[in-house]
Amino acid sequence: MAGEAQVKSEVSVAGEVQVTGEVSVAGEVQVTSEVSVAGEVSAAGEVQVAGEVSVAGEVQVTGEVSVAGEVLEAFLDGDLNFTDCLEILAVANGIKRVARFTVPGPLFGALERLSGRLGLCASLAPYHLVKEFANSLEDSFARIVPGFPGACEEGVVFVGTPESVREAAEMEARGCAAGEAADLYGYPSCCAANYESAIQNGKSFWVDSFLGTLTGVVSAPWVVNRFGRLFDPCLSMLPDYFPCRIGCEESRRLGGTYLSMLRDSGLCLIAGLAERHLSAPVVRQGGCLYRVRPENGAVPSPEGPPVPVEVLNLWSYSGTPLAGNRLEAAFDADGALALRPAGSRALSGMPVVPADCRATYVVFS
Repeated sequence: MAGEAQVKSEVSVAGEVQVTGEVSVAGEVQVTSEVSVAGEVSAAGEVQVAGEVSVAGEVQVTGEVSVAGEVLEAFLDGDLNFTDCLEILAVANGIKRVARFTVPGPLFGALERLSGRLGLCASLAPYHLVKEFANSLEDSFARIVPGFPGACEEGVVFVGTPESVREAAEMEARGCAAGEAADLYGYPSCCAANYESAIQNGKSFWVDSFLGTLTGVVSAPWVVNRFGRLFDPCLSMLPDYFPCRIGCEESRRLGGTYLSMLRDSGLCLIAGLAERHLSAPVVRQGGCLYRVRPENGAVPSPEGPPVPVEVLNLWSYSGTPLAGNRLEAAFDADGALALRPAGSRALSGMPVVPADCRATYVVFS
């Protein structure tokens, strides 16, 4: 065959096939003998080959791996952020029925085309979002204004099956509680309840709700590390919601599901980069967040010496940060943990740490 071949149904071949042009397959292909292809091969269905396959051109397979490839390309092109990639992959893999995206008006076309290539429906809501305020953690709170978004306005896009997209659009059009939205979008109900009571409309910072009154060394799985969204390259294994607390079991389960999805989709490298970014310890102290690298991976303890740490990233949301990127974590005589300038004094001379300056040192593993 020397031309272009397009196949949209099932093909079963028991002999030898030689193709020197482009082959596009949208159905199931079963080959039990030798196949030689010198052009481009594009397959959108299931391909099973029991014999020898020789390909001298480009091979594109739009099955499970190609879904990840399409999403990865959109991420690298800047059409989707990392969290959006997780969400559309989750819909494409059947983990959730529908996902909600907030995007600038001009990006709707790119998201719509990507959704179409993945066999999903995308619908732009007939309204746009106007930011009412944003807090010092860059959490934005917006109101809905009728009318499709313009070039400089943010819109809401629903992606999923036609039925689920219609359900999401109707739910948001009539107004909904956080619990109803969480149920449709697959967010933990406990986190939705906490959002309404503690975070919505800027009632408090999600960081302080997430960590509560915990101080000292705290351990948590890295898949619940939402702090990673604050620090370049702004990665998180959780979708766009606020986990209620660092020990939230539903959030841990959801983050683990998304991690498995990345790995099963062939995006192990991306999963590894996310793990590296999200495994670094984070320290909350005095209204500031420090993403740190401890010397030799040490963890502070009341019995041990101060642990030198390098500050990789810093975010001040309600306090004044310590100067310099070389600090140390140490316990005082009363067992309270704090960051301080490196080498400032011996452990025995560590003053009692005021209550509002005590640190929460989160070890992610």
